[in-house]
Amino acid sequence: MSRRNNSSMGAVLVIGVVVLMFILVLVALATPVILLLILVYSSKVFNKKNESLKNNESDFWLNDSDKADFKEQVSELVRVEGIIADAIEMADDAGVGKNKDGAYSARSKLGKEVRGILESNEPVRDELTVSLRVLQGKPMMLWEDFNLLMKRVQAALLSLTLWALTLLGYDYFYNDQQQGSIFTPYYNLAVNYFGGASSVVEVSSGEITLITSATVVAIASYLLWPLIPSQPVAKLTPLPAEVTLLNVDIH
Repeated sequence: MSRRNNSSMGAVLVIGVVVLMFILVLVALATPVILLLILVYSSKVFNKKNESLKNNESDFWLNDSDKADFKEQVSELVRVEGIIADAIEMADDAGVGKNKDGAYSARSKLGKEVRGILESNEPVRDELTVSLRVLQGKPMMLWEDFNLLMKRVQAALLSLTLWALTLLGYDYFYNDQQQGSIFTPYYNLAVNYFGGASSVVEVSSGEITLITSATVVAIASYLLWPLIPSQPVAKLTPLPAEVTLLNVDIH
């Protein structure tokens, strides 16, 4: 029984290693292709948006519908806050007591009335406040999204460049391969894993190191570059201000 369990565990371990190796090889082979696709797609989206820019704060400003919603919600918020303030003033002037949780006591008729007013209007106030904050920051959020898109384009281009430089550098300093053969390890690796048993090609430890290094450099640079605080898109369009009643109709 023990031998059978050990045999089963060994088989599972072998299968796990094979699956892991397959995934790693797939990642190594797919990395440059995926980065190239990301670069092409992101560049297309970025260029399309960039063509519509006017290079001023109106580029990401609220549209007419958002402007109308903003002014309507501000007006409604002022009205609701007025109702809440009047109810609180009425309760305080009448000396309505408060419970331990800070809510007005409902023992008196006025206390019940005030609590009803507050309980029905405070949630409305809170919802309006959140909605207005979203609208106030919407132009800045859209600008940040566009800035991140530009950084994604830069990251894809940088990672592909570093990937190629890693191949060239390794080939130049550690291998005696002729120029133009730096992609041979990728071809050999692909043939070994997808070409069948009759197509096995020797892949040296140096070639494995080359592929691993290039893959790690490419993935790391693509993931880390957008995390660096920068605003490259500021050269194309300025960061819009927060929306207020004073500037909502300026743009």
